[in-house]
Amino acid sequence: MRRAPRNPHRSSGASDHRVLFRTRVSCKGIYPSVTSGSLQRGPHIGPKTVVAASTQSQVTNSGQTATCSTPLSRREQISTPGEYTGFVNKQITAPVPGSLDEGHSKTVALE
Repeated sequence: MRRAPRNPHRSSGASDHRVLFRTRVSCKGIYPSVTSGSLQRGPHIGPKTVVAASTQSQVTNSGQTATCSTPLSRREQISTPGEYTGFVNKQITAPVPGSLDEGHSKTVALE
């Protein structure tokens, strides 16, 4: 399983230009998994505040890619200017539960 967190950015498809980040997940097998993400505001070095979080369950088939977004479209949206970093944690839920991978995007300043 491989994950690739994208940098936070303003949505060009939404009229309010909300802030979000996406993670692309690909897998070599068929495993049910949970992806947890958080969008955090704060400087590159120093304390950050979680402004949005998401948890998504999915099955990613071998050779396919799934995209997970934070925040989810049906949740509160973020539009405040600032410095943002996206964090992600991927866990397999079966056949044997376990933490797979975690990572983060670059910290980017958004106006």
